[in-house]
Amino acid sequence: MQPPTTPLSLTSSIGGAIAGSTQGETVYNFQNRTILGFRNGRIRSDSAYASDLGFIVDDLVAEVDTRQHRYAAGLFWAPGIDFTGRRRIAGVGFTTQFDTRVDHEALQATPLILFLSQPSRVEILIDGRLVTSGSYPAGNQAIDSSALPDGSYTLLLRIRAPDGSVREERRFFVKSSAIAPLGKPVYFAFAGLLANTRADRAISVSNTVYYQVGAAYRLNEKVAVDAAILGTEDKPIAQLGGWLITDVARVRAAALISGKGDKGVLLQLGSSGMSKLNFSLDVRRVWSKTGEPLIPLPTYVDNFGSVPPLGAQSLSGSYAQATGSVTYSIGSAFLSLSGSYRHDEGYRSDYSIGPAISWPVLNRGGFQLILNADAQRSRSTAAAFAGSAFYTPMAASPPLRPRAMPVSRTATMGADPPVRWGASVRSGSTKPRTTRRLR
Repeated sequence: MQPPTTPLSLTSSIGGAIAGSTQGETVYNFQNRTILGFRNGRIRSDSAYASDLGFIVDDLVAEVDTRQHRYAAGLFWAPGIDFTGRRRIAGVGFTTQFDTRVDHEALQATPLILFLSQPSRVEILIDGRLVTSGSYPAGNQAIDSSALPDGSYTLLLRIRAPDGSVREERRFFVKSSAIAPLGKPVYFAFAGLLANTRADRAISVSNTVYYQVGAAYRLNEKVAVDAAILGTEDKPIAQLGGWLITDVARVRAAALISGKGDKGVLLQLGSSGMSKLNFSLDVRRVWSKTGEPLIPLPTYVDNFGSVPPLGAQSLSGSYAQATGSVTYSIGSAFLSLSGSYRHDEGYRSDYSIGPAISWPVLNRGGFQLILNADAQRSRSTAAAFAGSAFYTPMAASPPLRPRAMPVSRTATMGADPPVRWGASVRSGSTKPRTTRRLR
């Protein structure tokens, strides 16, 4: 793209929530995102005013883009690595960037290819939260992933047809600049002081130095490698990783070692989503000499200006963890099996595993009846559910017109919820499971 020549501009959005009762205190949270831009530079600010914290600044950073690079200074989130996740710092940064390229999304994200038998609206959910949605024509479509955060995680794709029918698919998704485009190496460097969140302090900067440098390179169409060195003043950490990209699946392997004797290994496997059978697997093991996080963890503020660490990145100490899922479509029925396992040193292991089925048995005149059943077994309890969801024309999305590209994107639900009924059975202990708190 050509460098922008637009004059000074300002965009600001405000949201808030208030909750309370006659027998308890009232809590509130107001959030603001402001972007002040001028040509190829901008100042971004995300802040919140909450009842328990007061006024908090999540990030306040000045950025300048060139054709290939981005320079940043201020309070911002450094991207981190697979084992540590992002860290908020007050400092400076430099990275190769592709945001100013027309094809930047295709360069960094796993393609989301979805077959639609008719024009439909596709909603993308992460951990049950709607992130984005768009309208697409019939056929094999590449779903827009520009609004999705960086990382490796499982998506829920909810497809709403014009007649009101609804189906869901799960996909393992990877979006990372660590997968460099062919012939376009990626470099990055960040340095500063780690920042935290404290009540009644807009900005809280520690005296802990943090640094991160790394590079990624695409050897050919199927193989990519990356390396990073990061740490604090008393603990250097090195990570080496690689990708194997095929038509069937993407495989990620990485290993970590620190100057204090910490170690880590990781293996991720995800199907391409081009067949009826899809699968995902994330296995990792971390050995921490002190039993503490590899890098000190910040306190996360529930603010729309930032994305919390995903999955195992938010956990601490020495642990072993595995999560996976397998899904298969038979006609209009959708079968799945998902499970997870985690063992923290010094604690009992936690696990969860169970199947699920979704089967549309009636689809006529805009009315749809879906039978649902699932079961789960964990260390502390066993549960099963069987029921149905009845979609009426009133809950259906309006008819959609075929387009070559999504005609809209939204972050709110686009249809009323269906009428649901069912029965569940649960047994086992109701004692809360032990969870190691972050420090």
